Amino acid sequence: MHKFLSLVAGLVFSHAAQADLVFEQASVRLMPAMQKNTAAFMKITNTGSEPVSLIEANSNISEKTEFHTHIVQNDMMMMKKMDQLIIPANQSIILESGAKHIMLLDLKRNWADQGEVEFIFRDKHQKSYSVIAPIQAMHHAQKPEKMEHKHHNH
Repeated sequence: MHKFLSLVAGLVFSHAAQADLVFEQASVRLMPAMQKNTAAFMKITNTGSEPVSLIEANSNISEKTEFHTHIVQNDMMMMKKMDQLIIPANQSIILESGAKHIMLLDLKRNWADQGEVEFIFRDKHQKSYSVIAPIQAMHHAQKPEKMEHKHHNH
């Protein structure tokens, strides 16, 4: 019985230690109708004392939704898929053009008519996070409206 209570107490403690994520300034880039891919940007803040690893992303407008980053390889800037997106404890990350971002691949027909995108993110503990992002016209290098860039020591 004592082992059982210790196990239950441990589970309750580990659940309480799970971090909460705050999603702000989310937006999806409006692209011409013929384009099959687009990108999403946002600020994600981890208010908890443990890092959070997002391992899955889904959206209502694309067949695939992936975490990407940019790398320089052979003097060329290239996008690279990331298996997870880590948000450090008590810190924020900015998903923006030319850096870490979310790719929406194989867009569904008439996707832009929806006006907004619903994302479901899942962390490594299978906790889900739902985020709604408006679809907005942006220039290639433009950051989402009101997006602030702050440097963090990660």
